[in-house]
Amino acid sequence: MKCSIIILNWNTKELLERCLKNLYKFTNKEDFELIIVDNGSNDGSVDFIKTIECKKIFNLENIGFAAGANQGIKATEPSNDILLLNSDAIVQENWLNELYKTLETNKENGCGLVGSLGNNGNHQFKGQFNEDSAVFNLYFYCVLISRPIINSVGLLDERFKVGNFEDIDYCVRAKLIGGICFVSSKSLVLHEPHQSFKKNNVDDFKVFQKNAKIFEDKWKWFFNNIDDIRRGLKL
Repeated sequence: MKCSIIILNWNTKELLERCLKNLYKFTNKEDFELIIVDNGSNDGSVDFIKTIECKKIFNLENIGFAAGANQGIKATEPSNDILLLNSDAIVQENWLNELYKTLETNKENGCGLVGSLGNNGNHQFKGQFNEDSAVFNLYFYCVLISRPIINSVGLLDERFKVGNFEDIDYCVRAKLIGGICFVSSKSLVLHEPHQSFKKNNVDDFKVFQKNAKIFEDKWKWFFNNIDDIRRGLKL
């Protein structure tokens, strides 16, 4: 087991510190390499990140989640799986081991992406699934993507600016080549959604609407009814 954990940061220094504290507490250092991509922070994050032993990428401005994640993916060891983790995520004991157990157990079923359960208020939350389950899409606050999926699907679509829908888009693209998304029922990663948006005064609803339109235009041929998308892809 070896993965590259990619964390994007945009003016969330305190959340990043908390994220890393739990990451090192509950993850074997030999199991991963860490890559931090900073998207033009001015809250002291840059100086803090410079003190961390990891691969570092510093952008002069916020280039968006998809573009930043892609920078991180390009910097990974070429054989590693990819783990995207939000700076507002708080990993819990055995979180990564359980993600890998789900991936390995369900490989014959086409499993290529695995997401953790979060706390209430998240799209995937503790108690929602009693066993590992195939789902249509995952939310990328914490997602393990196998290297074969990365090699086949490619990078995230950078047309989805700032954030929103790049994760669902990727799941659809994976589905088209036979990659199935699974939720790991025993991997718990607490999460405070959209903290980067809040700390940078981003209008979440406006970004959502704009990216939803991009998604609809891109995938309307794939869905029988465009209302499926607006219902949150609970298919």
